[in-house]
Amino acid sequence: AMVTGGLIAANAGVLREALLDADCREDGRSARESRPVTLQLEHCLQPSHQDKSRAPQVTMASVAVGKTRATATVSARIEETPIDRAHEGSFSLFVDCDRELELAFGQEKQQEASRCLDQLLKHGRALDLESLCIVPGRLAWSIRLDVRVAESDGNVLDACAVAAVAAMKSFVRPDHRVSELASPADGGEGEGEGRSRKAASIVPLEEREGVRLTVHHSPFTVSFVAFAKPAEGGEDGNADDEEGGDDAMDTGEGVSGDEGSDDEAEDLRANFVYAIDATLAEESCCDARVVAAADSEGYLRLMRKLGGRPLPRGDLTLLARLACVRARELGAYVEAECRSFDERSRRERVRRKHNPKAGAGSGAGAGGIKLELGQVAAIRPVDEDALGMDLDDRAMAEAASEAEAAGEGPRKVVEMPARPGAGAARAKGRK
Repeated sequence: AMVTGGLIAANAGVLREALLDADCREDGRSARESRPVTLQLEHCLQPSHQDKSRAPQVTMASVAVGKTRATATVSARIEETPIDRAHEGSFSLFVDCDRELELAFGQEKQQEASRCLDQLLKHGRALDLESLCIVPGRLAWSIRLDVRVAESDGNVLDACAVAAVAAMKSFVRPDHRVSELASPADGGEGEGEGRSRKAASIVPLEEREGVRLTVHHSPFTVSFVAFAKPAEGGEDGNADDEEGGDDAMDTGEGVSGDEGSDDEAEDLRANFVYAIDATLAEESCCDARVVAAADSEGYLRLMRKLGGRPLPRGDLTLLARLACVRARELGAYVEAECRSFDERSRRERVRRKHNPKAGAGSGAGAGGIKLELGQVAAIRPVDEDALGMDLDDRAMAEAASEAEAAGEGPRKVVEMPARPGAGAARAKGRK
């Protein structure tokens, strides 16, 4: 971490000069160009499946934005509902990072990402909590979202937001079955001798189709960094411009990406140059940071300025419009990936249902013959005349038939002298 910080500090002037003068960044992008985003989805089993109240399947989303990687895991379990929310389930969110990134990533950025995601997903009511209720006042589903930063090269918040939304939209919780359990009334507090209480059990996904989460809106964050242009006097300009404090701004009612365009975004007449999707080096040497969040429909949900110098109000409005356009692009990409993942999962379930394991229905119950893939077992019909033969006669008949099949011709069978009393015993047995 110390070596990385030293390299960034030594090259800060070069990065600023290249971006301000030539509109070129360290990885060859322009100021308004984002890094490619890749998304991978998968269903995994819970590490500990002994807990009967926990859903056995979790959904994991892995997102890579350049060299920045983040994962989000969604799990569910049945819990008792709190008293103040009798008709709702619960939703909890946690943000963490690997031990190797604790020094480089910093506790401040981790708390910053946790606050933004909590405000967007939990306090923004992105998830319908009423649909998670099982028994009002008793039982409900509890959804847990764990976001983990694997690698950090700038713009960690945007990667975490994409991973969280994709995992929530692709998660399938199992259905539940409610049953009534009769319990005797307490000594003096019971209301009746036949009082009953309800219990919920999880139905396996193999027996019944799962239930998806009801996601009202899909918010995505878009981060910007600001670099001040040098004034003619040699100092950075725009020091006495309009206010732009560090506090969170209003959500910008009426601001939508439908009104914005690339021509308006290019007309940033202030003394700042704004870059989207900053790397770790650009975040370390910038003059201000701005985070705007919008949903997939292009409506602004959050606008926050994270430290640095004051920025003009008009620039913030144009950045909000750019964020709405970018959020629609991210929403379309995540929606397409989720549909493709759902189709693959459905085909996999159908394949497992109609193609069980080989030999499941033809092993010990089919005459002891085990059928393997790529093999055909020829079962000879049973000779009814041979059913009355004893073991000696059957062995000789089989030896003769094998010799005839091998082309050796019928062998001469030498009859052994009968044991005394063997014929009478054999005739008696046949009768």
